[in-house]
Amino acid sequence: MNKNDENFEIKTIIYVAKDMVIFPKTIYLLLPIIIFCSLFLVPENYTEFTFFAKNMNGAYHNRWLYDMMVLYYLILFLVIFIKTTFFEISRPYRTLLTKQALIQKVCYTHPWLI
Repeated sequence: MNKNDENFEIKTIIYVAKDMVIFPKTIYLLLPIIIFCSLFLVPENYTEFTFFAKNMNGAYHNRWLYDMMVLYYLILFLVIFIKTTFFEISRPYRTLLTKQALIQKVCYTHPWLI
């Protein structure tokens, strides 16, 4: 494997990660703001959502924060899953990935990216 192949592979992974994970602004802006606000605004009639939070030792603030983090990761997983399942890579990144050598390399080494 020469240096160009390694660069192609790294660029491909960066393009896909940028398109599938980094791009959704709700995941990296809105949800962390909600989690930060949830540190200070815990509902009075809070009952734990998850089994682990119900059995956790600690104050209800810690259990609330744990449930918010579980919710954050669940939404993150669902957004990435829906985007990869029902939508393709966006057009600017797709045009960068249409070179024949890169497509062959990606299909051969990482079939899950296509």
